[in-house]
Amino acid sequence: MLVEKEIIAPGSYWYSDQSSGLPRKLEVTPALTQYWHEQGSQMLGAGLTIPVPYEHDFSAHPMTPKDKLLNNSGWVREYRLGTLRADGTRASDNKLFGVLDIQDEDVARKLPRTIRWTSPWINSFTDGSGKQWTNVISHLALTTRPRIVKQQP
Repeated sequence: MLVEKEIIAPGSYWYSDQSSGLPRKLEVTPALTQYWHEQGSQMLGAGLTIPVPYEHDFSAHPMTPKDKLLNNSGWVREYRLGTLRADGTRASDNKLFGVLDIQDEDVARKLPRTIRWTSPWINSFTDGSGKQWTNVISHLALTTRPRIVKQQP
């Protein structure tokens, strides 16, 4: 089942740094959401997958080990920029959305109500062909504990 979910909008966000455990601030600019849109689209075009795990699984990347497969609810199929208006056009608000292919229909139905948020995992990696991907969304977790709380359900 295909579902469009907001990922992130320009603004300031706080998170815990994985290496130090200290709070860190992420400034998301319109240029950064455009970068994630372009890079994500290129990753998909290159045949890489972007998993959608149930909550964060920090080892779920575009090339995921076998034992992590059970934590996956689906895949990002497409990235879109701008909020969808009632007339079918998109606003130029630079919000990043993902079209998610959620395989379990029960989970897909919960997305706008009890599983309201997503959480992008941003990192860098080298793919199987040797291409370096820098500061990209390598998985998009479904979550009930978001850092980005003002997402559209």
